Amino acid sequence: LYVAVRHSFGPLAATIAALVMAITPAAVLIFRFNNPDALLTLLLVAAVALGQTLVLAVLLAAWLGVVVGPALRRPAAAIARRARRRAEPSPPWHAPGWRSS
Repeated sequence: LYVAVRHSFGPLAATIAALVMAITPAAVLIFRFNNPDALLTLLLVAAVALGQTLVLAVLLAAWLGVVVGPALRRPAAAIARRARRRAEPSPPWHAPGWRSS
């Protein structure tokens, strides 16, 4: 919980959230006994943290695609143009073994 909240709101808010979660009477009662609710709570917090990271990664990738993408497309188009030029058949007088008579 601390890591998930700290990522968005900072260390002070993360500390408060972790303390509230740790000293809440219902949480203390649930985690005291060996039942699946504690594991469910842990997995829920982990899923939220991973989902938050995924959303931030997708937003970063989209931003890079908009800002950096056009700068990368221009050289890629030039490379593709050169490759197409090399793939075109050349006239026989440009062949390596051709000699004029």
